[in-house]
Amino acid sequence: MKPAKTNSIIYIISILLIFLNTSCNSSKEPIDEVIKKECEENNCYNHGECLNSGICACEDGYEAPYCSDCKIGYKLSPENKCIPPEEGMLYIKATSFKMGCKKTDDSKCNEEIEKEHEINLSAFQMDKYEVSVSKYKNCVDANTCTKPITNSTNKLCNYGSFSRLEHPVNCITWQQARDYCSFEGKHLPSEAQWELAATGSKKYRVYPWGNKTPSCDYSVIYDKSAGCNRNRTSIVGSKENGRSVYSIYDLAGNVWEWCEDTYDKNYYSTSPANNPLNTASGEYKVVRGGSFDFKKLSMLRNKYRGFAIAEKFSPSIGFRCVK
Repeated sequence: MKPAKTNSIIYIISILLIFLNTSCNSSKEPIDEVIKKECEENNCYNHGECLNSGICACEDGYEAPYCSDCKIGYKLSPENKCIPPEEGMLYIKATSFKMGCKKTDDSKCNEEIEKEHEINLSAFQMDKYEVSVSKYKNCVDANTCTKPITNSTNKLCNYGSFSRLEHPVNCITWQQARDYCSFEGKHLPSEAQWELAATGSKKYRVYPWGNKTPSCDYSVIYDKSAGCNRNRTSIVGSKENGRSVYSIYDLAGNVWEWCEDTYDKNYYSTSPANNPLNTASGEYKVVRGGSFDFKKLSMLRNKYRGFAIAEKFSPSIGFRCVK
């Protein structure tokens, strides 16, 4: 009796395997056919070549598989051309999005200071990476920027350390950051621009990479000790998994980033709907994104509004620019 029972089990398993194999193949073929049909009928929307395989080989700047949309970071011109951003930057198109948060989306949300409200932003470009020591040094060498506090004065400051040329420049005041951006023909991001770059305009994301708990897989943070146990910052762009929806690096961790806005905890309740920017005078300026040495990981949230004294420097604060 046992051999008959064993044969029955083997027969049933074989039938299941055949069914699963057939299901997988049948679900794949229609997808391939859809792509092939789109490729042939629309000729890759005249922005690529339809190969014999039925796949589009897209021109630079156009997104596969159909070449109908621009790649992330490129801009669509009135002539329907995908224009690349300036070197080291990425385009973020004009959009409306919900700035701030609600506790139903984010349990750490402070609904008084981070009140959700819809705004409209014009298109802009943002630096893909935080400004590095080597880039800032170019401005110092051109006698346009002043030297920040150096590594010989404070070991956590990166300027002056030969081994940290590609780390973010830190120990820098708000005005020094503005001077550098001006040197590059750019300016500091508004708080709204920074938040859009980190969050995106569609799906709610607690952190730039999504909703997964912060770890050293995504960001340079305090994990047992500062800087993912290295007690300092890391090279800009070192956390591939931590990119935002716009492919911008280090928007959480490594260093806080200066924004152009003066900090006002009530600003979200009174800010204009179009391109908000708080230009009021004030001692405190907005910083965003958290840093390598802060234990409180909730500060890494896209919606967290930090602030610092504009005239003070900190090893925890750096910046990036927009245009």
